[in-house]
Amino acid sequence: MKRRRRRKIIRGPKRLSESLDHYLYPDEPQLQARRNPPKKEPACPHPTEVLRQKKEKEKKKKKVVLLFDESQHLTSKGDGWHFRSIRWWLRSPGKPDGLNVVCVFAGTTTRLANYYAEPKPSNSSRSANITYLGGKKLYPPFYQITTTGLVSLTDGSEFGNAGELCKNTNEKITEFDVAAQYGRPLFGRMHLKRKLEPALGQILFRMRGGGRELSLQKYYSLLAVRLQMGQVSFDFASELVALGYAHLTHFTPEHTAVAEIAFLPDPVCAWLAMTQMIKGCNLFEDVDGISMGCGEHASVWSEKAIKIYSSALCRPAKGDVGEVAAAFYMLACGDELRRKQSTDLKQLSVPLEKWIEELQGRASDGKGTVHVESAGASVSFIQVCRNHLRHSLKEINDSALLKHWYRGGRASYGYASCPAYDMVVPLQYTFNERLHYCPMLVSVKNRLSYSTKQRQAAIEAMEGIFRDAKLETGVCMLLLIGLETTKKAFSTFQFSHDNVSTLEIEVPNEDKFGATNLAWCSTCGGGEEAEVMVSHADLALGADSKFACLLRSKTKDNDPSKKLLNEITEGYSISRLSDETSSAETVATYAKQS
Repeated sequence: MKRRRRRKIIRGPKRLSESLDHYLYPDEPQLQARRNPPKKEPACPHPTEVLRQKKEKEKKKKKVVLLFDESQHLTSKGDGWHFRSIRWWLRSPGKPDGLNVVCVFAGTTTRLANYYAEPKPSNSSRSANITYLGGKKLYPPFYQITTTGLVSLTDGSEFGNAGELCKNTNEKITEFDVAAQYGRPLFGRMHLKRKLEPALGQILFRMRGGGRELSLQKYYSLLAVRLQMGQVSFDFASELVALGYAHLTHFTPEHTAVAEIAFLPDPVCAWLAMTQMIKGCNLFEDVDGISMGCGEHASVWSEKAIKIYSSALCRPAKGDVGEVAAAFYMLACGDELRRKQSTDLKQLSVPLEKWIEELQGRASDGKGTVHVESAGASVSFIQVCRNHLRHSLKEINDSALLKHWYRGGRASYGYASCPAYDMVVPLQYTFNERLHYCPMLVSVKNRLSYSTKQRQAAIEAMEGIFRDAKLETGVCMLLLIGLETTKKAFSTFQFSHDNVSTLEIEVPNEDKFGATNLAWCSTCGGGEEAEVMVSHADLALGADSKFACLLRSKTKDNDPSKKLLNEITEGYSISRLSDETSSAETVATYAKQS
């Protein structure tokens, strides 16, 4: 039986439409456009849809981090051809799509910094500026960013106040434990993980530059940690950055290479340097067969400082020698007391009354010339750092800077050409069973003679600073060093809450620490602008003050503090919280957290 074939039936309308298409659109492109019309997209997608698409795109991107250690070798041959090739590839837009590349170059010499500076404009086709049109730039070198002291604001809460018990170990917290969180984040994290104590000898060995004997350069490395002595030569700066704990703050390769350094606020390094300035101090085991103990008397260190200045190994700024000598004297007096009250030197604070008696160059005579009513009044600084931020005294007091400095074991020099004082020392005292902090303003005068009217005018200028800030508690100290003749009488001093006390200190001509001879030594001038980086960590405690308010109206355009704040407003940030967070918002965030 034959099967009947089923014919394919073509419906009339479809066949008719195809015939009409061929008739109306004889050209093939028009025919395809007719059959496959483009999809209509909305003119403006919803913002939430844009954000969703952006997040999806970010998730698909691959993140690659390239780490180059000892990368100075990339610059050693062929005018840095290897380093320039890598940098060219990072800047070029020809990388695979969806690839985020971060490249970190770490080295032990300042030679690498030469290639971070942007080259001058060039007409050559090989110029890297051609690939900069899209706004792609390298992150700044690490020496332009510092996070010093930020561990105390983030994960340093394990260490509360000195004398309390640690949350994890139930051991008594020392003042050194607290101060370690206010320096380098590396040391702060090591201390939280109980890895700092075993490494202190090795850290000191690096600060000393190795070797059995200390040269002038090694003496400078330890002195500058506590005193901020000044700038040194390019080669010496490179050595201090590579082998010590100096911080590179400025580099220029044009004409004559110049490298400027600073020693950032670091209580660990300052404490280690202090152990070397106390005679007979021996707290560490030998490192590689080299003894790290038996510190020398402070008078030996002042003699070395004089040789460092007179030999032009170090170039201080104009007027800084007197301040450095005064700071050295104040630190040495505190070191004497620390050695007597604790053999391990873990207690940084010293009673205010005994410290002032040491400054006056005499033992306590029990006659009441120094009287402190507020219980527990003390000072705790073991280093003095530059601070170019022009905070008013009220801003310093309101923004918790005094507490930050006290717990971190530091005092601060005043900004350049400050008219009333040269140093700010934080004081801690107890009132109504609560801890309070107040400032001690120190005006240093390095002169052969100073009249009674001049002394009165200097003290009144500091008292005016307190009145303008509407602060009722503090100390105004006039410290005279280098006087040709000193009087034997001691001025009376009384400190109490809600009272601004005044005090005159005349450093004896032949003081046992040799500070007067240091103040008289001859020097070669230099600059301190590089040390402006030292005050970066204080931005985290700027409170609610606007950055513009930190500058006074008379600030010059070339003033280091104004340059610093301009860098901040143009994009510098202490810690990048997110890609969208500006530098000012970042600092404000840390201020609110503090």
